[in-house]
Amino acid sequence: MARLSKSRIMSSLQCLKRVHLEVRRPQLAKYSKSTEAAFALGHQVGDIAVQLYGEGSYVSYSGGSLSPALRQTRELMTSLFRTPVFEATLQHDGVLVREDVLRPDEGDGWRVVEVKASTKIKPEHYHDCAVQAWVHTGSGYPLSAISLAHVNRDFVYRGDGNYDGLLIEHDLSKKVFELLPSVPKWVEAAREAVAGPEPDVPLGQQCTNPYVCPF
Repeated sequence: MARLSKSRIMSSLQCLKRVHLEVRRPQLAKYSKSTEAAFALGHQVGDIAVQLYGEGSYVSYSGGSLSPALRQTRELMTSLFRTPVFEATLQHDGVLVREDVLRPDEGDGWRVVEVKASTKIKPEHYHDCAVQAWVHTGSGYPLSAISLAHVNRDFVYRGDGNYDGLLIEHDLSKKVFELLPSVPKWVEAAREAVAGPEPDVPLGQQCTNPYVCPF
């Protein structure tokens, strides 16, 4: 059974053929310069988020075995002295997620903050956060809230290394929690698309919406 990630689940919601190709024939993917630039921007915003959300621990993962990252995450989340965790690595029912920001909340709860380089909340962000929340709770950890932080379009960088005000955070918990019962269906559909023959999907709107397909 192929391991699925949050990004692959999101690809499957856009097009089942896309997720099949991502897993079975990834060598066919061709990314435009604008897409590569968007990836780079996302990484930059993620790095700044680590600075903005205060001192904490970063979970490293560069491919290969997941065990060290999963173990480090578990140790940080069960520690008596809880601090923010960046890139917390969790896996549930074969689905992997890395949480941008994980903040201790009241009691033993946690607040997940998903960081996006966009300047507004988009419809697909709710699905993205729902997969995140499903894996988090399925891994056995309490989740008190889940938010999305996006770039403030009015932010002006003064060149002094101070990015306070760059991100605007929105609590998406209500809508995300309402979507949770649908996530297992998304996972199963993605899993079937990957395991079976290449889905016969004609070209259409899904090729560019919400993201440009690399295939």
